[in-house]
Amino acid sequence: MEFGNKKSKVRAAVRAALAAPPKRPLHRRSGGLRALVVEMLPDLLRLRAHGYSHRDIADMFSAKGLKIAASTLKNYINEARAAPMEATPTERATEKPPDARSPTQRAAAPLARVAPVITDDGIKRARAPQAPTLQRTAIIAAALKTRLSDRDEPHQRQAMIKPAVVGRMSDAPRFRTRAIPPLPRRLVLVASEKGGVGKSVFTRTLIDFLRSNGSRIAAYDADGGIGATLRVLGLRDATGDLVDDQCAIEGVGYYQGRVEGERNMVLDCMASREALCVHDLAGGLLGDLTRIIDEGASLDGFMAAIEAEGYRLTIVHVISPDVGSAQSVGRWLDLTEEHADQIAVVNLKHGKPPADFPFWYGFVDAHGEKKGGKTRARLLSGGGVEIEFPALASGTFAKLDASNIAFSRAADVGLSVTERAQVVRFLKEFGDNLVPAKKFLGIE
Repeated sequence: MEFGNKKSKVRAAVRAALAAPPKRPLHRRSGGLRALVVEMLPDLLRLRAHGYSHRDIADMFSAKGLKIAASTLKNYINEARAAPMEATPTERATEKPPDARSPTQRAAAPLARVAPVITDDGIKRARAPQAPTLQRTAIIAAALKTRLSDRDEPHQRQAMIKPAVVGRMSDAPRFRTRAIPPLPRRLVLVASEKGGVGKSVFTRTLIDFLRSNGSRIAAYDADGGIGATLRVLGLRDATGDLVDDQCAIEGVGYYQGRVEGERNMVLDCMASREALCVHDLAGGLLGDLTRIIDEGASLDGFMAAIEAEGYRLTIVHVISPDVGSAQSVGRWLDLTEEHADQIAVVNLKHGKPPADFPFWYGFVDAHGEKKGGKTRARLLSGGGVEIEFPALASGTFAKLDASNIAFSRAADVGLSVTERAQVVRFLKEFGDNLVPAKKFLGIE
């Protein structure tokens, strides 16, 4: 009974917050009780859209006696959103044909046109928000009219506190539950606003390494037909020329990220439902991404579209010694911090850390003043990970690059025994260093 009473208080606090005017996000981080979060997911998502941070929602739980860490709540919400939902008999009977629109078109469509679903237990559930930023205020107001009713009978207590409930409980009232998958689908963007940091070399190494080890990767190059990832990993015809119609699974799909319409591929690739989509973004492409859904103002609609498709966003930042490299990470964090996992890749081709990367690791100048290092600390304190990208001997790399040969096919080029051994060591070090980042790549 005590747990049920606390649940009632949490629901009341959530509904009261939904009824109040939107508050400004506090940009803190998140947490939750898995089964209760799964049940209350529609209301919690409306709270997030209403401007509440995960910390704010966790405080509501804690204030009613259910202690929750904000980071745990965030993880449970992301798991629940990524999980396939079991359809009720009513929904199966009234199921509509699959939506043929692309993810970008769905993200730009007004949510007001999507009616709530009434399940067989009499509860109204609204679809996940998928709308551009300019329409958000009116849409939220309409969505808040749909509320979850209370279900506080004592015999539901056990069902509420069991994590990862699958299907319907035989000893509890019938309500929808979600199966919690071990890993969500991933949309991975290898990015930097600073050119020349080594994004393409890292991207093609990552794709080549994972494919060679049995992973299925949908690869994309946002630098059009001249991208380095496409040049090395793209499919070629019998004459050795790149084929125009590239398969993203076997070769590299490509598009021009700075061209309106073409850059929609960043989102539209999710229509393939591939578990891992990796994009090599051209330098300075962040501003172009903000124009896909959000008219240049933010990435809110962009990230909402990713979550609505059941994907989790991962940003891979390739780090060089230049101050612009660290500044790029800061700009990405400003726009994606609460909605994406972050991986920092220190490119050892540029030197040895920490001395050769002063603005990333921080340093003390001649006057004793500490400079740099804040962006790195911010990324790591927010749950991001840092790995090192090993350096391959420059001459060996140059020969492979000039031949448009992936590292895993080094034996196909006229390399010496020593050079082939260097490639083997490079790939081994890369695989070892990649381990901490696997959880953010969906390959654990």
